Amino acid sequence: MSIWHLVLIRADVDPRVVGQVAADLEAARAAGELAFEDLYTGVRVAPEIGDGIMGGRLDTGSRGEHILLIRIADEAALETYYAAPTHSVIRRRFLCAVSQECARLYARADADTVRSELLFGKIERISQDIMKRIDILMP
Repeated sequence: MSIWHLVLIRADVDPRVVGQVAADLEAARAAGELAFEDLYTGVRVAPEIGDGIMGGRLDTGSRGEHILLIRIADEAALETYYAAPTHSVIRRRFLCAVSQECARLYARADADTVRSELLFGKIERISQDIMKRIDILMP
């Protein structure tokens, strides 16, 4: 069994920024800083399809969303991946590149370490409008 870590990123995010995230993840894996088995990138297609019987439109999602799909050995490895300082650095670089508010909050957290956990909560809420994380256990 393995875990598929799926990250859906808003379509309006510059594809070069997403490409840099993938490159950073691969470099971290090569350096032994992150452990995962495979990494794939892509763009979500969302065809307009009608139901085969009733004819109503099926909601197939948001066309153009960027996708990172990462295969990780198991749940313990997933927890290690999420908690790795290198993952935090890559995530921060990405969020600061796409959100001025995240960049501002990260800078405040650097200056006020007492409140950094509270500020991180605000960053996490903003990030939910930029990306969605889904972790799937596959047999």
